[in-house]
Amino acid sequence: MTFSTHTFVPSRRLTGLLASLLLLAAGWQAWSQPQLISAVPASGATGVPLTTAIVFTFDTPMEPALAIHATDTTPFAGGSILWSANIAPGNFQNSWNASLTVLTCTYVGNLPAGANVVWKINPANALIKLGAEEDQFPAVPASGSFTTAGASCDPDGIPDSFGSIFVAKGLAYLQNSAASPVLKPDEKPGFVALVMSPDVNAVTSANLLRPGSVTTPLQNVFGQFLHAEEFDTQLLLDQAYPPGSYTMNLNRQTPPNTSLPMTMPANSAYPPTPQIGNYAAAQTINPALAFTLTFGAFVGGTASDFISLEILDDQGREVLSAPDLCIPLALPVNATSFQIPANTLQVGRIYSGRLTFTKSFYSSTTSPANFSSVGALTKATAFTLATTGGGVVPQPQIVSPQLLPGGPFIFTVNSLTPATTYRAEVSTTLAPGSWTTVKTINIPTGSTDSVIDNNATGTGQRYYRVIKP
Repeated sequence: MTFSTHTFVPSRRLTGLLASLLLLAAGWQAWSQPQLISAVPASGATGVPLTTAIVFTFDTPMEPALAIHATDTTPFAGGSILWSANIAPGNFQNSWNASLTVLTCTYVGNLPAGANVVWKINPANALIKLGAEEDQFPAVPASGSFTTAGASCDPDGIPDSFGSIFVAKGLAYLQNSAASPVLKPDEKPGFVALVMSPDVNAVTSANLLRPGSVTTPLQNVFGQFLHAEEFDTQLLLDQAYPPGSYTMNLNRQTPPNTSLPMTMPANSAYPPTPQIGNYAAAQTINPALAFTLTFGAFVGGTASDFISLEILDDQGREVLSAPDLCIPLALPVNATSFQIPANTLQVGRIYSGRLTFTKSFYSSTTSPANFSSVGALTKATAFTLATTGGGVVPQPQIVSPQLLPGGPFIFTVNSLTPATTYRAEVSTTLAPGSWTTVKTINIPTGSTDSVIDNNATGTGQRYYRVIKP
């Protein structure tokens, strides 16, 4: 069989005095934890160029598969290298020197301008620890920070200190030819209500009151409050969440509590379905030149509505997001095209695009205070873009590993080829013949699937791989 990825992701590992000594051929010798001996940029550095790669040097050969990036913003962070919230961990590309002592982390796109970037290696809340190559003993925790050059900029113009309130019904489509998009089979019509706390006067709980006097509590997910539902058809979605009065009720740390009323418009108010106009040309892009992506107009779009475009690479990392005030990349609601700058894409790659039309029925950054609040009807169309040259074949990648308290272990697999069979497998020893199947993957469309290992609830270590039998 052929391995489709060489990345193994451990879900949990033995710790404590059991690993404090190593048995060598000459006898016992004291165990010494690996240590970080230098970092570039140095901690405290200022004016760091936005294209700088971050380099970590260790005193011991390390296990490359354990260098997993995450943000240090939840009680249980899934990675071993944790970053401040102004960094997108999925944008890092790792490379190691031959001796596996120097890790170079290259950021896809520029680092944020005028930002204080904080990194931590193996802090207490990291579920996965970076360790030595042979035995995977965890490295001594380390941390540092640096400040990037340029003026600070928020890509959407909303202060980072603000919370958010989002209520929306959405439909997802797939376009894989010049023909009209069709409903995306792996992404059903859905409703979402989301609340994120501002920096001041945190939200402690939230519920949504909708027509028919139905009150739905939002679930606390690591300090964010969420309610989401999927439906087999748009009709069922619109019946469950009909036009009418909706009120988001927030309980706050300090009274008074907050209520935000919204009015869901008629079901006929959905925006038009986004459609790429030059789909065929988007499959043969010369990445050295600027490429103009064309699409149908947002008919009926107003100043409170908006268009957004996202492009991800074959490992699920964000390559471009528009509009972006910092670059700047404009994408007005009356646009029918967008120019992808030259050298944004790489040769011989397949990218995932998503074009979204959002019809806002409520939008405010002042009411309630310290919140960005949006009520919306959305339609999004997923499509692919491909560049010429290189002949690189995307390989499945395991990303976003997360062990929930008490189990299970969850991760995402990116860069899957539709209608191709893969197996997600697990081993506790890495020994030949020790791999067992967690899930057989064969998706008709798309390139991403989720894997859940409900058996990852005990002690010890577990390794994962994705193979094509």
